[in-house]
Amino acid sequence: MNRPAKNTQLYGQKMYIQMSINLIKFPRSVLKIPQGVRGMPLANRTAVKCVCFLLTASMFFSALCFSSYNPEDKPFDLAVSLGLLGGGSFQGSWDSDFPAATTLSENTVPSFMGMAIYDYYILPYLSVGGALTYAAIIPQSDIDWYDDGEHHINMNDIFIMDYCVGIKYRKVFNDLFAVKPGLYLGIRNSFSHSWEAREIGMALDGSLEFQLFIRDNLYTFIDFGFLSQPYGGVVNIAYVRGGPIYYFTVGFGI
Repeated sequence: MNRPAKNTQLYGQKMYIQMSINLIKFPRSVLKIPQGVRGMPLANRTAVKCVCFLLTASMFFSALCFSSYNPEDKPFDLAVSLGLLGGGSFQGSWDSDFPAATTLSENTVPSFMGMAIYDYYILPYLSVGGALTYAAIIPQSDIDWYDDGEHHINMNDIFIMDYCVGIKYRKVFNDLFAVKPGLYLGIRNSFSHSWEAREIGMALDGSLEFQLFIRDNLYTFIDFGFLSQPYGGVVNIAYVRGGPIYYFTVGFGI
């Protein structure tokens, strides 16, 4: 396939340089959210700034290296991303139907997350693959309850790992950009020093990627999506469900 006309590449360069300039102001505006990032622990506020810096740097890098090729010739995508997991909620209950009388509901604050993604194209517009997702789940306070004894879970000591397979649709525009909605299904494990928070469940996650093809097999992207758990629990303790919790990540792929 012939390379696009030079003015098409210049248009892409100018657009992403302008986006990069606008993003420089992004961290300050985010930190003004009263019940969002401002209420996060220091480590997570630092993660916000790092993600914003990574996004800005990726846009500048994309503008400088801007080139075009035919992305539909690629047999697969392999990518990593970092970002922010928004606030959400989860529920725990001794009964599988979650009646109000025996259900504990907890809200969570924004935190950090990361993803590793592999997509294999069975058709130029359709891929199957997998994703490995790691995230911190941070309740607004420590969790305490009493049944046959006292139970305590530290608010900064819950982490999840999703092992998922998924399917995605890809639409390419002018060999420069692509939009990839997708859906994942898999297993979720939670990790904690408190054994009461170590659970296993079903992960149902969604993704919407916006890709910019830079050069040869290299691309950068932003991803909006959600993490959810429709079913799961801690053995002999409680059933657990939660989400959807929305996220935003930025990353690179080959």
